Amino acid sequence: MSSKVAFFVAASRLRRDIGDLDLSPSRKLLMTRPLDQTLPTDDASPAPSRRRFLGAALAGTAAVALPVVTAGPARAATHITAEDAYSAYWTARYRYAGKVPYVYGGMDPDTGFDCSGMTKWLYSRFGVYLPRSADEQYRYVRTIDKGSARPGDLVFYVNSSGRAFHNGLYAGGDMLVDAGNPEVDISYRRIYYGSKVVFGTQRY
Repeated sequence: MSSKVAFFVAASRLRRDIGDLDLSPSRKLLMTRPLDQTLPTDDASPAPSRRRFLGAALAGTAAVALPVVTAGPARAATHITAEDAYSAYWTARYRYAGKVPYVYGGMDPDTGFDCSGMTKWLYSRFGVYLPRSADEQYRYVRTIDKGSARPGDLVFYVNSSGRAFHNGLYAGGDMLVDAGNPEVDISYRRIYYGSKVVFGTQRY
């Protein structure tokens, strides 16, 4: 693909994702619709991807970093930034907890998630691939101690045979956000230490 074709393809995708933009000589940013309807919209949210986009646009730069909306490894990314991991946690806690049901095999916020379906889908929002099952994700990521874990990292419950049977997103302290079961659905709750708990990260 030539550089000109690649440029126009990227421009087309950018217009589709963020709406029409008008960068006037005074460098004011006008926007016809939100950048990403699925990310947090609360003013208290750090919204790091929006900050990066606005900073680049207002500075008049050509390159703009936006989350890639994908259901799988659309690019070769295997790691997530700390701020994007935090956005994944924020989305799970404030947009999905108490609102999205648990569905076995679910991988869609419109219909429901299971535990690893939720973590996989959220990371894919930032172009980062995770395997499908909790155990596959456990073996895919880098394990860390709890002291090194940050919100948005992964929490795994591991059985006596060393297999991860459940996971969620670390929320800080002794809390996590997970798709637990049909009785609790997506919830923000305390980590259960009755099973072995292992923390994992895909942060840079």
